[in-house]
This record gives sequence, C-alpha cells and structure tokens, in this order.
Amino acid sequence: MNLAIKYHVGKPILFILSFLLVSALFGQDEKLRDATGLVNDFANALAPQDKQALEAKLRKFEDSTTTQIAVVIDGPLKDNKTPFDRAMAYARGWGVGSKENNNGVLLYIAISDQRDERGYYTVVSQATQGKLTDAIIGQIERDFLVPNFKQKNYYQGIDLTTTAYMQALKGEFVAGSKKVKDRMPGWVFFLIIMGIVFFIGFFNNSRYGRGYKRGGSYWFPGTFGGGSGWGGGGNSGGGFGGFGGGGGFDGGGAGGSW
Repeated sequence: MNLAIKYHVGKPILFILSFLLVSALFGQDEKLRDATGLVNDFANALAPQDKQALEAKLRKFEDSTTTQIAVVIDGPLKDNKTPFDRAMAYARGWGVGSKENNNGVLLYIAISDQRDERGYYTVVSQATQGKLTDAIIGQIERDFLVPNFKQKNYYQGIDLTTTAYMQALKGEFVAGSKKVKDRMPGWVFFLIIMGIVFFIGFFNNSRYGRGYKRGGSYWFPGTFGGGSGWGGGGNSGGGFGGFGGGGGFDGGGAGGSW
C-alpha cells in the first residue's frame, strides 16, 4: 500500500521536475556575441569600407553627443526569437549608452531569404525616447530602411536610417520628410582621395621631372606628411573600448520586416 502511494505521488513530481529541467535548458537565452564596435556585422552583409564608414560616423556622433547608436546585423531568426527579443538582449547585455545618462540606441537586423526569418527592431533607452519616439522610429524605418532592404542595399538602408536617427536626436528631423543629408558611400570617398593623391603626384612629377624612387616604388614628394606614404594602416579610430554600461531599455522602439 505504501509502495503504491509512493509510486502514484512520486510519478507526477518526477514529471514536473523533468519538465522544469528541460524548460530551463531550452529556455535559456542564447549567449550574446562579443561586440566588435558600434557596427557589428555578424552576417557579413557589408563591404569592409562601408562598415568602416558607418563605424566612423557613429563614433563621431558619440564623441559630440555622448549618445551611442549601435547596429547589429545577424543571421536568420531561430528558436522563436523575435527581432525585439534579440534587440533587447543585445542592448541590455552590452550596456549600450552611458551609465550616467542611459542614452543608448540599438538597431537590430536579422537577414534571411525567408520572410519569416528576417526582421528588424530599434530599441531606445529612456533618455532618447523623447526625441526618438516609437512613431518617429517607425516612420524612419519605413522610409529609409525597408525600401533599401527590399533591394538588398543593406549599407544604404542602415546609413540613411542611422543618419535620420541622429537628426531626430538633435531635433533636426522633420516628420513626413523622406530626405536626410546625403552621405557619400565609402568607396566613392576612397576613389576621390585616390584621385587627389595621384593628381598631386602627377603635378609633382611634372614640376620636378620625376618622383623619388624608394624601395622599388615611387613616392610623391609632399603627398603624405613626412614622407610616410601608405605605411601604418589600421583603424584610425583605434580599438573598440566597449559600451558605457547604459541601461533604461524598457521596451521603447519599433520594428517590422521587409
């Protein structure tokens, strides 16, 4: 009799404990990737020069305003995760924004050829919600992000969207306007710089007869300060120092799909 009671009582308890264990294992949040900068392209959707141009723009904005705008480009959505879930996880887990001001913004993008596995969501912390309201974010995303993403112009969509966010945060964005200050693509800027370099080199060659030859390659006098040439390389902004420990992400923002 006692054995029968123990069996009937113990079986449901064992089932409940097993259910809770499985739920704990499969319900855990996926481990966040480490941030590589303000622009985190985990899907390799951007050309290197375009990623660098976005990074430089966002860093310059942070330097002048202390507001951090982060971008995460990810692969297809899995395990019933939504763009909102992932955006909140990254924003809170990384601590986007400053600890003192809670002034972070994070644009999360999941890229996939399957419509139900792609999407985007922008989350904003408390200090930025006054100027980046849900309605303004939604309008900016529909006007600049979605049309470009439909054409797989990911850089153009992100560039225009983040520029519009900056304008809104500075009080310069006009509701209903589909225009933002034009930004030059990174590769166009690079070609212009190269053109200027070679023009100066050609001018110096014409003026002095020929360029100086060092180490098997021509060096144009005066082209680069101190005769440094192309040496050095690397990211002019230095290594990424991490986010500021910001918080205040309480669900404000907007998103969708394309």
